Amino acid sequence: MPARTNLKFHDFLFLLPTKSFTSVRHSTYKEDRLRRTNRLSVMLNNREMRALNVYCNRFRIKNKSEFLRETIMTAILKRFDDEHPSLFEEPEQTLFNQDDTK
Repeated sequence: MPARTNLKFHDFLFLLPTKSFTSVRHSTYKEDRLRRTNRLSVMLNNREMRALNVYCNRFRIKNKSEFLRETIMTAILKRFDDEHPSLFEEPEQTLFNQDDTK
Protein backbone atom coordinates (compact mmCIF):
# COMPACT_ATOMS: atom_id res chain seq x y z
CA MET A 1 0.00 0.00 0.00
CA PRO A 2 1.46 3.43 -0.97
CA ALA A 3 2.37 5.84 1.76
CA ARG A 4 -0.30 8.38 2.62
CA THR A 5 0.58 12.04 2.30
CA ASN A 6 -1.05 14.81 4.25
CA LEU A 7 -2.22 17.21 1.56
CA LYS A 8 -4.05 20.37 2.56
CA PHE A 9 -6.50 22.57 0.64
CA HIS A 10 -3.81 25.13 -0.22
CA ASP A 11 -1.88 22.36 -2.00
CA PHE A 12 -4.67 22.27 -4.63
CA LEU A 13 -5.18 26.03 -5.10
CA PHE A 14 -3.30 25.96 -8.40
CA LEU A 15 -6.09 23.76 -9.81
CA LEU A 16 -8.79 26.37 -9.24
CA PRO A 17 -9.60 28.76 -12.08
CA THR A 18 -8.29 32.27 -11.60
CA LYS A 19 -10.91 34.01 -13.76
CA SER A 20 -14.53 34.59 -12.95
CA PHE A 21 -17.17 32.51 -14.73
CA THR A 22 -18.28 35.38 -16.98
CA SER A 23 -14.78 36.06 -18.25
CA VAL A 24 -14.27 32.36 -18.95
CA ARG A 25 -17.55 32.23 -20.85
CA HIS A 26 -16.58 35.36 -22.80
CA SER A 27 -13.14 34.01 -23.65
CA THR A 28 -14.56 30.73 -24.95
CA TYR A 29 -17.02 32.68 -27.14
CA LYS A 30 -14.15 34.78 -28.46
CA GLU A 31 -12.10 31.66 -29.10
CA ASP A 32 -15.01 30.16 -31.03
CA ARG A 33 -15.26 33.27 -33.20
CA LEU A 34 -11.51 33.23 -33.93
CA ARG A 35 -11.33 29.51 -34.68
CA ARG A 36 -10.03 28.93 -38.19
CA THR A 37 -12.50 26.79 -40.11
CA ASN A 38 -11.79 27.87 -43.70
CA ARG A 39 -9.17 26.01 -45.71
CA LEU A 40 -6.94 27.53 -48.39
CA SER A 41 -4.67 25.54 -50.68
CA VAL A 42 -1.68 27.05 -52.44
CA MET A 43 0.23 25.38 -55.25
CA LEU A 44 3.94 26.16 -55.59
CA ASN A 45 6.38 25.10 -58.27
CA ASN A 46 9.68 23.43 -57.31
CA ARG A 47 11.70 26.67 -57.20
CA GLU A 48 9.09 28.48 -55.09
CA MET A 49 8.87 25.57 -52.65
CA ARG A 50 12.65 25.33 -52.40
CA ALA A 51 12.86 29.10 -51.76
CA LEU A 52 10.20 28.84 -49.05
CA ASN A 53 12.03 25.95 -47.39
CA VAL A 54 15.37 27.78 -47.50
CA TYR A 55 13.75 30.90 -46.01
CA CYS A 56 12.05 28.92 -43.24
CA ASN A 57 15.26 27.08 -42.39
CA ARG A 58 17.40 30.21 -42.44
CA PHE A 59 15.06 32.21 -40.19
CA ARG A 60 14.04 29.22 -38.04
CA ILE A 61 10.35 29.33 -38.92
CA LYS A 62 8.77 26.19 -37.51
CA ASN A 63 5.15 26.82 -38.48
CA LYS A 64 4.84 27.52 -42.22
CA SER A 65 1.07 27.85 -42.01
CA GLU A 66 1.31 30.62 -39.43
CA PHE A 67 4.09 32.31 -41.40
CA LEU A 68 2.12 32.28 -44.67
CA ARG A 69 -1.08 33.45 -42.92
CA GLU A 70 0.69 36.38 -41.24
CA THR A 71 2.54 37.32 -44.44
CA ILE A 72 -0.64 37.30 -46.54
CA MET A 73 -2.67 39.25 -43.97
CA THR A 74 0.14 41.82 -43.57
CA ALA A 75 0.18 42.40 -47.33
CA ILE A 76 -3.61 42.70 -47.48
CA LEU A 77 -3.86 45.13 -44.55
CA LYS A 78 -0.97 47.24 -45.92
CA ARG A 79 -2.71 47.52 -49.29
CA PHE A 80 -6.01 48.43 -47.62
CA ASP A 81 -4.18 51.09 -45.63
CA ASP A 82 -2.40 52.46 -48.71
CA GLU A 83 -5.55 52.63 -50.84
CA HIS A 84 -8.09 53.93 -48.33
CA PRO A 85 -10.28 56.76 -49.64
CA SER A 86 -9.47 60.26 -48.48
CA LEU A 87 -11.58 63.41 -48.49
CA PHE A 88 -8.79 65.76 -49.53
CA GLU A 89 -6.81 63.54 -51.85
CA GLU A 90 -6.37 64.90 -55.34
CA PRO A 91 -6.77 62.43 -58.19
CA GLU A 92 -3.59 61.30 -59.88
CA GLN A 93 -2.91 62.52 -63.40
CA THR A 94 -3.74 60.02 -66.10
CA LEU A 95 -3.70 60.22 -69.87
CA PHE A 96 -7.39 61.17 -69.88
CA ASN A 97 -7.42 63.97 -67.30
CA GLN A 98 -4.11 65.79 -67.93
CA ASP A 99 -4.20 69.56 -68.05
CA ASP A 100 -3.56 70.67 -71.67
CA THR A 101 -3.18 74.41 -71.02
CA LYS A 102 -0.06 75.32 -72.98
